[in-house]
Amino acid sequence: MGARLWITGQILLWGLVAALQMFVTTKSTFLFTGFLIGALEAGFIPGSLYYLSTWYKTEEYAVRNTAFYLGNLGATALSGVIASGILSLSGSSGLAGWQWLFMLEGVMTVGIGIVWLFLLPETPTQCSPILFPKWKMFNDRQIHILATRVIVDDAQKSAGARVHISFRDVVHVFGNRRIWQHVLISFIGMMPAQALSKLS
Repeated sequence: MGARLWITGQILLWGLVAALQMFVTTKSTFLFTGFLIGALEAGFIPGSLYYLSTWYKTEEYAVRNTAFYLGNLGATALSGVIASGILSLSGSSGLAGWQWLFMLEGVMTVGIGIVWLFLLPETPTQCSPILFPKWKMFNDRQIHILATRVIVDDAQKSAGARVHISFRDVVHVFGNRRIWQHVLISFIGMMPAQALSKLS
């Protein structure tokens, strides 16, 4: 499928479900649509991190990864403030504040997904957006530079290279204490942002 289609598809689908939540009238439909959004968002962060890794060398990737998570934390911290402003629209055009919230969240998300259809390239060697497969965002020299620098850094990123992941590899990951330290740090890092969003 590729990261480009995966990420864009997820954004469009979860934005659509978020917008449709404005029509929810029962607790069961609210829980169902909430589950759908969670399921549709679930692969976004790993897909995005994988996508970034295909464009940058190892030492560059760490900085981009940090910026990605900081953006996520900032959005989480500010979401409560933005939501309170949107909720104040209650009564406008006959919609409750929560309906405005779901509608605007969904429409903005779908809008970003549409932009990605026009702008998000797949890899340095396949640098055309989904809607314009014959249009290259870079010239041949730029494509060669972008691809070569990443492949020299990690040969597994070459076009057509396949990485086989065995069950033993999966067990090794779950048994790696550094992974669990990273998970713990990620949870601790999310707590202040979640607290700020709840306070606002």
